[in-house]
Amino acid sequence: MDLPRGLRARSPRSALLLATLLPAQALCQGEVERLSLEELLTVRVSTASKYDQTLGQAPSSVTVLTAADIRAFGWRTFADLLNSVRGVYLTNDHTYAFMGVRGFGRSGDYNGRVLVLVDGNRLNENVFSGANLGTEFPVDLELIDRVEFVSGPGSAIYGNNALFGVVNVITRRPAEGRSEVAADAGTQDTRRLRAAWTGHLQGGTKVLLAASDYRSEGWVRSYPEYDDPATPGGAAPRELDRDRVTRGFLRVEQGGFGFELLHADRKKGIPSASYGQVFGDTRPRTDDEITLQQATWKGALAPNLDLAIRQFAAESLYAGRYVYSQDGQAVLNRDETYGRWWGLEAKLVGVAPGGHRWVAGWEYQRNSLQRQFNYDDATGEVFLDDRRRSSVGSLYLQDEWTVREDLRLTAGVQVSTQGSPGSRAHPRLAAVWSPTVDTTVKAIYGSAFRDPNVYEAYFSQEGQLDRNPDLRPELIDAAELILEQRVGRSTRVTAAAFRYRLEDLISLGSNPATGLLQYQNLSQADARGVELEAEHWFDSGARLKASLSFQQAQDGATGERLDNSPQRLAKVHLSIPVGWGERSSLGLEGLYVGERATVRGGRVGSYGVVNLTFVAAPWAQGPELSASVYNLFDRRFADPAAIEQFDSRGLELDAIPRDGRAFRFMATLRF
Repeated sequence: MDLPRGLRARSPRSALLLATLLPAQALCQGEVERLSLEELLTVRVSTASKYDQTLGQAPSSVTVLTAADIRAFGWRTFADLLNSVRGVYLTNDHTYAFMGVRGFGRSGDYNGRVLVLVDGNRLNENVFSGANLGTEFPVDLELIDRVEFVSGPGSAIYGNNALFGVVNVITRRPAEGRSEVAADAGTQDTRRLRAAWTGHLQGGTKVLLAASDYRSEGWVRSYPEYDDPATPGGAAPRELDRDRVTRGFLRVEQGGFGFELLHADRKKGIPSASYGQVFGDTRPRTDDEITLQQATWKGALAPNLDLAIRQFAAESLYAGRYVYSQDGQAVLNRDETYGRWWGLEAKLVGVAPGGHRWVAGWEYQRNSLQRQFNYDDATGEVFLDDRRRSSVGSLYLQDEWTVREDLRLTAGVQVSTQGSPGSRAHPRLAAVWSPTVDTTVKAIYGSAFRDPNVYEAYFSQEGQLDRNPDLRPELIDAAELILEQRVGRSTRVTAAAFRYRLEDLISLGSNPATGLLQYQNLSQADARGVELEAEHWFDSGARLKASLSFQQAQDGATGERLDNSPQRLAKVHLSIPVGWGERSSLGLEGLYVGERATVRGGRVGSYGVVNLTFVAAPWAQGPELSASVYNLFDRRFADPAAIEQFDSRGLELDAIPRDGRAFRFMATLRF
């Protein structure tokens, strides 16, 4: 299969994080670790409705992961954290990580069908509309206080990208006595240095400042399909898996004002020779940079009326170095995208007579630069230089009506103009019924959309690929029924049944007028499934959480099962206190993913992996030590390869082998 040079040069971009500002009464990490089930059920979440409410009140299914979970299970990347959520599965092509939700993990989706925020600031950039989830994620996990994952359509209050869910990353707040330094090292010469300082300045200003440097020499990746005398065993040079990441983070708070700035820069080799590259050449690499800034103010206008104002700005860069074969020579092609955007949001939250709590807001984003640039490194010949600007505006309104003590009805709608002609309205309706203090039933309906991104609509290559500015948005209608049941004082059970209908999915097809490749609204898809989850707190302090997901996602026209769509997922997480210091623990994580079809008609088998983490904190004020082993039993498994996974010889990958057993050791000193 041959793709246009510019198209081949697009390496997949990973997506996702959603966030809103942590409520003032939220608990710090140490307090969260000691919460019982009853206390956790009263923890306030803010993502589902853009204001604080308990898990039971939220008109959605919300999964909350805390700093204690990150520490107990030794997650190394944000993708690892997301992989613990029921109904979610991750694939990895050793350049980027990709998120699948409830059976949808489409080839070519750069994590643009899930909205990812960091403290309310959109992480999805403005060219591919994707979010980075792997080592390229811009925040160290140790800076995260909690993550709220809201499954299902979220466009009624969040707009574009919130097709399958919203991920809300809430970072640590500045606090006294939380400064720390840390170092970790692991398999494949992986090491990281990290430091964070927090403190109070004169006048009550609170500051959190952090930075880190990550380096990994990578694995020797082998691809059997690439085996020939020139590349024995299909082994890629180790330097093609090399990874370098630097991150910086600043958060300042003063009264009702807040300021946040984060930056990340990652350089990663491309071992799989994707997009028709020369396999084995050591030059292919992707560089990803992102800078996010926001300033916020929150205050009360009246006893039952609060106002929040947010200003934000961001800049992203993607630069790919790709090596292709031309007249028997290896030539270097450079493919780059640049994005800049800024905007404002104003939000009112109020309480009205008759049991009504409402939120209303206006958000505007100006995309001041959306540039795609592709050129030959040796000759300087430019194949594409497309520069665009656009604006995004939306109004949203949601009302939560407490009909009686045991029944709440929620209705919300957003009206938006986002890159395509005309205005659209996307509703959400929910009923939350609590017949007893231990039982909650939620019935939810919602619709959502994803606008065509700049790459899909405007990328072109003469004689090879046509642009398509007439692309329509992807649309989803979804219904979900959720039962949340507390059994005794230590067990919680959740059961959910869902049904999705997607229309106008954007896929690569052929322009009938010219015969050239073109992104078009080609397909429909349906999904239905059931999710079960149980969580139990033991008197000893141990906690066990297990989930099962059964899902069926298929092409709406043919009825065939979608590629990269497992029908079964299972997850187990067990955290056990260890009698060597108050904060010592043993964490076990088990993950199972069912068989999946590949985009080329093959299959990758089901697999199960076990990860183990031991945390030792025997000293009240001394260092904390941890040791983790990933893929404990060295299980060999693979992910389906995407359509772009082929080399210059036309050899195609059907599957991408995943990592074998790996280790990590970490030491943290807090002061």
